[in-house]
Amino acid sequence: MEKILLYRQLGVMLQSGVPIVRALEIMAPGAQGEKGRSSWREVGCSVYQGQGLYQAMSQRLDYFTLLELGLIRAGEVACALAESCHYLADFFAWEQRLRQRLWAALHYPLIVSVVMALLIGALARYVLPVFTPFLEGQRSHLPWCSRLFLELLTLCNGPLWIVLSLLGGLGAAWAYYLYIYHPQGRYQLQHLILTIPLLGEAVRHLVLSRFCRTLALLLNSGLSLERALPIVGGALAHHPLALALEGVEAELKEGSELEGALRAEEFFANQGALVGAMRVAQETGRLPTILEDWSRLLAQRGELQLETLSQLLEPLLVAFLGGVMGFILVSLFAPLYSLLSQGLS
Repeated sequence: MEKILLYRQLGVMLQSGVPIVRALEIMAPGAQGEKGRSSWREVGCSVYQGQGLYQAMSQRLDYFTLLELGLIRAGEVACALAESCHYLADFFAWEQRLRQRLWAALHYPLIVSVVMALLIGALARYVLPVFTPFLEGQRSHLPWCSRLFLELLTLCNGPLWIVLSLLGGLGAAWAYYLYIYHPQGRYQLQHLILTIPLLGEAVRHLVLSRFCRTLALLLNSGLSLERALPIVGGALAHHPLALALEGVEAELKEGSELEGALRAEEFFANQGALVGAMRVAQETGRLPTILEDWSRLLAQRGELQLETLSQLLEPLLVAFLGGVMGFILVSLFAPLYSLLSQGLS
């Protein structure tokens, strides 16, 4: 939300003829957090000393993304800095809407999963141990489900459960570290997600939507296709796509056509319609327009797939929860039923 307002404000002031140094001075206090305000103030000071906006922003890579730098550089080259700022504001607004739609599609399954885990944990820790002495006394006569339940209950209340929990927490922390800081781990995780049925296709369509949107913004800002592709690959922070774009860029430098270069990459293997549309658009000189249209189409398709996945997860989670509760009830009441049957006979 912050950068949407900042870039919109900067674009309006530049279009109105406000000098860039004065515009940066006005907008810097509107940034959220000390990091944002100090970054914009440093950019303003560097521009005042004679640096270009792109050069000044590139000194604060901890705050500005490669996409922002690429569009600002393209705007300076094409003498269309105000238009680049508006493009950035539109792009961040689109990303915010996309995140909100993704959360709306996935929040219910996530909440149900958390509540289910807490419920089962509370039962295993506080309620079910009350029945343990009775089940222990009848262990030799218990049905298999009750014996299995008793073993699981002993495991959950023993020290091994604590050790397993700690190991699981450490494993999750290590996986998070690999995802955030290690490129190879991030690539493996992102590649693994793409292989998951339904979820992988939805993520692929959403990534391709961002690819089309970002490439269209760069092309509209005046960059050539060969210069725009490496910027897109670095800006989207998706390693499988970045590797595919590196291959496309290499093919283009060797003189290959865009269609052939895209079809040669596995990431675009099943995207024949998109690749064909890009080929026709390139021949007619309407590539940015077609990319924007395909960005909206792919975003809608990805959101629909995520919504479908969410609708499938809801009954599966409820069925799983019902199965767990049914197993607990059968394990508890089967011995009682056996005792009552023996007493009546």
